[in-house]
Amino acid sequence: MARIHILGAGTPTPTPTRFGTSYVIEVAREQIMVDCGPATTHKLVKAGLWPTNIDYLFFTHHHFDHDVDYPCFLLCRWDQSTGKENRLQVYGPNPTERMTEGIVGENGLFAHDWKARVNHPVSQRVHVNRGGTLPRRPPDVYAKDIGPGKVYSSADWEVTAALAEHVQPYLDSLAYRLDSPGGSMVFTGDTEPCQSVVDLARDADIMLCMCWDDQEVMEENGEAPRQCGTTGAARMAQEAGIPGSRSWCWCTWALTCRDTGRWRRGSETSRGSMMDRWCSPTSYWPSMSSSQWCSFFVKRIARHMRLSGA
Repeated sequence: MARIHILGAGTPTPTPTRFGTSYVIEVAREQIMVDCGPATTHKLVKAGLWPTNIDYLFFTHHHFDHDVDYPCFLLCRWDQSTGKENRLQVYGPNPTERMTEGIVGENGLFAHDWKARVNHPVSQRVHVNRGGTLPRRPPDVYAKDIGPGKVYSSADWEVTAALAEHVQPYLDSLAYRLDSPGGSMVFTGDTEPCQSVVDLARDADIMLCMCWDDQEVMEENGEAPRQCGTTGAARMAQEAGIPGSRSWCWCTWALTCRDTGRWRRGSETSRGSMMDRWCSPTSYWPSMSSSQWCSFFVKRIARHMRLSGA
């Protein structure tokens, strides 16, 4: 059984209910994170998860709404560690290695923090009280810049990357597919509809696809290139052959993130995401399981677009 926690499905624009992107997958007794957007560490704990249990992190790309909580996550995971946890492995497009070294390296931006915690007697006592031993070790993270192809393989699951077409040549972007006995799932990251992502998602159980706004709105305001709208995301799912249902999840594809629209509740007008507008304003996804949220939202999207089989 595989489980997806949707920690963040928002945009660079903060709203009261959504900001930035991050997911955690539980599979084969391991926890894997995809992207680390705003407040991910806090959302992780609110979801009943814990930083030291995350052993793998995959970045789709390095826009801030996908990676800005990376320093917090790295430092918190290290600080809460007793030294017995697995070494964190981080994969992503350039500049994943440089960012990691720049955060927690010997001369990184936060070296002053971990050096104080390693050396000060009170910090050492806190570490020992948590179950750690002295001398306390500095942060040790394995980070690797990657491109399309097989990224990681274990006995129980593997991750494959494909090119996602977003804001090249300024940033490289990747989509990921995770295959395990519990199911196949694809995280598109930010991308326009493209064949490389369709091929990656072929016959997967679920594709979590970015969607910026209503397609017609994007066509009108010039925001359609280099990102998916409603019908673009749906067509990618259809072309990939995402099936109607699978035993481990009620939904087939879900639109995750994207830009702000308006919904009205009584006399109140608020800024909210597309998901806020198409879902009942009183039934936000954080109060639902991921499968319930996906099932509910995809049905609303399908009715909105009148796409058969979506």
